[in-house]
Amino acid sequence: MLTITYGRVCFGQQSRFAVRNARYMDSVRQLFDSLICKEGLDYPKEYGKNEIKEIESVIHVVNFFLNHDLSEDRIDSVTSGLQLDNIHVRKSRVKNGLLHEIKLEVKTRLLYSELTFEFAGNFLVSRNFTLRPDMNVRCGKDGFRYVDLKLVDTLYARQIDYPITLMYWHDILLKKTDRNNLVRAAHAYPDYRFGLDRFGAASGKDEWIAGFLRNQFDPDSVCYYSHELADKHFVELIRTGNFTLIRDLLFSPNYGYAINAMEAMIYLSQTGQVTLANSELACIEALKKDDSRIVEERSDVEYNIDGYKALDKVSTDDIVRKYKYAIR
Repeated sequence: MLTITYGRVCFGQQSRFAVRNARYMDSVRQLFDSLICKEGLDYPKEYGKNEIKEIESVIHVVNFFLNHDLSEDRIDSVTSGLQLDNIHVRKSRVKNGLLHEIKLEVKTRLLYSELTFEFAGNFLVSRNFTLRPDMNVRCGKDGFRYVDLKLVDTLYARQIDYPITLMYWHDILLKKTDRNNLVRAAHAYPDYRFGLDRFGAASGKDEWIAGFLRNQFDPDSVCYYSHELADKHFVELIRTGNFTLIRDLLFSPNYGYAINAMEAMIYLSQTGQVTLANSELACIEALKKDDSRIVEERSDVEYNIDGYKALDKVSTDDIVRKYKYAIR
């Protein structure tokens, strides 16, 4: 295992991405030193061996999660090995149409991690991990506190078996989408329309559409519902006459996308721009009865509710008024 005393660093086994990540951290530290902290960070002399071992235990599990196809049971089984005296794990599960999100919050004395997995039915389709080191050091003797970039470089960057990205000079981000499992899920659940054929097809002015479709499968993609504001993506699809894609998104595996497509289709139907097919009417009724998680936004306050049916009463006139205001 790894012990760190500044001036003397002994490494454990380095990952396949150690060289890439070390180069990345060199560029991060150079940028940080030139733009943020010209005085230099005031690094501590050492960290406790047991605290470093706790971090290494989490990194070991993160590496396993990144490099294996997983079921929910397998995630639980691996996570159970982390239940040590100073490592605490909390799990949550949120339904989002065909999708469901598993989130693990893992806390040690020097590290907080959010490990989020997105499943489409039984298939793991994406992972979004955030590691937030809690080893803060000062810029100079009396300056602001920042993450210990030297320890991020010598420990995390060299042992995490995946390309890392540092966000806000603090959070280590690890994102992975499994395209093969998306294809398998699309075949396994033919009643849903995944839109995989358009993930990379758009370019130029329509390039945003490919990203919009890919984001269906991002963890943390739960629906945020506003009574006052129509979703900007669906407003743009209406403005550009892309009604076929809106029809397809009515059958999205992501409940939030499907709900927004439903309201867009109701607006288009009520204003005489489309005629709803029987299959679309049946889908709309099913969406209204679904109990997937929605985050309802009211007066700058957010409420977690179970499905469209749990919203304050939303009438057809409300939907038409919302979209007319957005498109005017």
